[in-house]
Amino acid sequence: MSRLLAIPRQWLALVQQRLLRSVVFGLCLCFLCILTACSPATHLPSPDLIERAISLQVERTQATLSQQLQLPAPTRSKIQVRQIEVQSQIPLLIEQRPAYHLRGTYELTLKQAGHTLHQPHNPFDLYLQQRPEEKTWHFAEPSPENPNRWTTRALP
Repeated sequence: MSRLLAIPRQWLALVQQRLLRSVVFGLCLCFLCILTACSPATHLPSPDLIERAISLQVERTQATLSQQLQLPAPTRSKIQVRQIEVQSQIPLLIEQRPAYHLRGTYELTLKQAGHTLHQPHNPFDLYLQQRPEEKTWHFAEPSPENPNRWTTRALP
């Protein structure tokens, strides 16, 4: 008789164990769905994207300086940005679109007219705007005429 009672107890323990696993799995799945739904729709800018934005900023600055000094402007291939260290990354909205205000430092190597200029620890202060509908990022800066308006350009 005790042998007959042992089988149902084993079966009952097996059913309880499987039921407990199913409940735990279901709770984990619900928790994951809640986290996914509450996460922001934007993705953080990648290191490559930040490097391209800094390179664009350096290229524009160098082009302005070269024009004023009547020198040939360096091409993007002569600008090397490395060792980027992002110190702050603040999410915000620019004209109702998700964006980030990034600050940090980088190392610049600039080759021009037979000279190589090496500058470590250059500060950067960038605004990058995500355009999810276009699957692109844009370099953003306040408009010189109106600080409440922004000028954006797609990153190459």
